[in-house]
Amino acid sequence: LITESFIKKFIYQMVNEDIHKANYIINWLAYYFQNLKKTETALVLLGDSEVTEKLFWDSIIKKIFGNRYCSTINDKEYNTTLLQDIAKHKLFFNIADIKNAGTKFDDDTLALLVKDLLIQQSVEYTNANGEEERVLIHGQLLITATNPAPYLKKSLSKCTVIETVNID
Repeated sequence: LITESFIKKFIYQMVNEDIHKANYIINWLAYYFQNLKKTETALVLLGDSEVTEKLFWDSIIKKIFGNRYCSTINDKEYNTTLLQDIAKHKLFFNIADIKNAGTKFDDDTLALLVKDLLIQQSVEYTNANGEEERVLIHGQLLITATNPAPYLKKSLSKCTVIETVNID
């Protein structure tokens, strides 16, 4: 069972007991819970993937919202880079490590995806039946990649970067 107390304690430890960083992360999450809309600011957690991806993303965010509503963007999860396929029915997005920069998620594609997920409110497209569809983009964006610098350069002003520590 994930409690508010557990989440706060974990976040506090994750940022080496820095109350300002912990409060920022808590408020970033709370804004989404309270308003059910994105902040238009990506939270970038730099550090050990065991902490940022495995614990924070997998064990907290995905447990709260469910796998169905959380989208992990890496070089294994998606066969497409289409915004509508990635954003459809999602509440949270996580850009994790891209092990092979030569895949469909190269730095330019990721830079555009980050910008679109943060700024666009929806995407319109023609489905396989030739009908016009619209997908709302209202999820929060979390980045847990160990080196997001190449693709974040174009949208750094829309990101809050926080370094994390290993939790034993």
